[in-house]
Amino acid sequence: MSITVNNVGCAHCPDELCTESEDLLWNIINVNVGAVTLMSRLVIPQMKQQGRGAIVNMASCAELQPMPLWPVYGVTKRYVRSLSLAMERELCEHNISVQCVTPAFVSTEITQFPENFPGKMFATSMETFARAAAFTLGKTQETTGYWRHAIVARLKSVLA
Repeated sequence: MSITVNNVGCAHCPDELCTESEDLLWNIINVNVGAVTLMSRLVIPQMKQQGRGAIVNMASCAELQPMPLWPVYGVTKRYVRSLSLAMERELCEHNISVQCVTPAFVSTEITQFPENFPGKMFATSMETFARAAAFTLGKTQETTGYWRHAIVARLKSVLA
């Protein structure tokens, strides 16, 4: 195992926290937090034995600023960022790099953006994003993965 990409995510339609079902909330937490943590735990011993490896954890720009009606999704992606930074410090002595990618809007079969969506100008295709993000592997611990997403991240940090 040389590279592991933890690209999991579970979101929902925005709604007030008090109206979300407990099952939905646990599902978001288990997928966004549990899967990344447990998959990393699974591959690290083999990477240590090999004396090298890379783990890429996909977070989201949603973690950069509190998002009303989406608090659980945002905080689970904040967890992924924090986990990634801690793992990088823990594993660097074993020649294992850990990168956290915080994309903004990536168009996939699951995430389609309507024409009137305000952030559509910052969206990119899955293929374009993957090529750009792959270029950053081994060069930085944190990245948005794509230049347009860096603009979104900067705007979010200024507005936070």
